[in-house]
Amino acid sequence: MLKIGEKVVYGKTGVCIVEGQCEKELVRNQKRQYFVLKPLGSDNNTIFAPVEGNRVFIRPIMTRQEADELILKIPEITEASADIELTREQYEAMISTHNCEDLVGLTFRLYHKKKFALENRKKPGFVDERYMALAEKLLFGELAAALEIPFEEVKAYIGKKLNN
Repeated sequence: MLKIGEKVVYGKTGVCIVEGQCEKELVRNQKRQYFVLKPLGSDNNTIFAPVEGNRVFIRPIMTRQEADELILKIPEITEASADIELTREQYEAMISTHNCEDLVGLTFRLYHKKKFALENRKKPGFVDERYMALAEKLLFGELAAALEIPFEEVKAYIGKKLNN
């Protein structure tokens, strides 16, 4: 059961704060209990997630310690995924696991694919760009929340941590 004030990962929305629980009739003649979620960085959005039977992935965010451990594993994760080509379906599958190691691997692969395209005077693919932005949003959003730093400082934090 989620607690008020808890930060959670909610589907492809990313990190949300649990603001409460309420009963609503969002479907005709069916009152249900919902968690009230507020996406971080979005003051005017509110999500009502069913307490029971929710089909959207939801879990508490990683701890600060887990975030630091993940960052230290980045070289190992990226080395293992360096030469693997993926399809759009595989991008989607990796995003859908909500596993931060998968997001690191996906972000790394897409970053290098984009770099290769630009070096060869080509434009990066739309699908690649879209999935890279989504993977970064989900990964960096959770890291920012776990580390209690602004989203914009995550890349620098990772660089500093890996260079020590």
